[in-house]
Amino acid sequence: MKKLFLLLSVVLITASCTQKITPEDMEFLNGYWEIEQVVFADGNHKDYKVNETIDFFKINGEKGIRQKVKPQFDGSFIDGPSEDIRIEHLNDQVFIHYKTDFSEWKEHIIELNDNDFIVENEKKIQYKYKRHVPFSVK
Repeated sequence: MKKLFLLLSVVLITASCTQKITPEDMEFLNGYWEIEQVVFADGNHKDYKVNETIDFFKINGEKGIRQKVKPQFDGSFIDGPSEDIRIEHLNDQVFIHYKTDFSEWKEHIIELNDNDFIVENEKKIQYKYKRHVPFSVK
């Protein structure tokens, strides 16, 4: 019963906090993002304190890429695999469609601003990102 209440609470909070994403907001997606937390459909979550890889997004219009990169201590990145992405605006919702040679999937953008980015996949798992801040030894 407790889990059901928690799940219902998460769903209601998420529904009430859903931001209307405009085409102009998509500019915020460009840049480097790291996962801060994953919230599973049952309400459980996993927090990420350190990320070995981060996601680089580059959007131009309705198309772009997402690339996994590894940040280095000197501020550079080692490139990893990438996916082609397409942005879809549908009934006041925005979706990111991903495509590789091996798979296709989509995620619903829940929130997007200069510092925060939340997407939800088809299994109702939410990925909460924060803007990547480069490591500095200064």
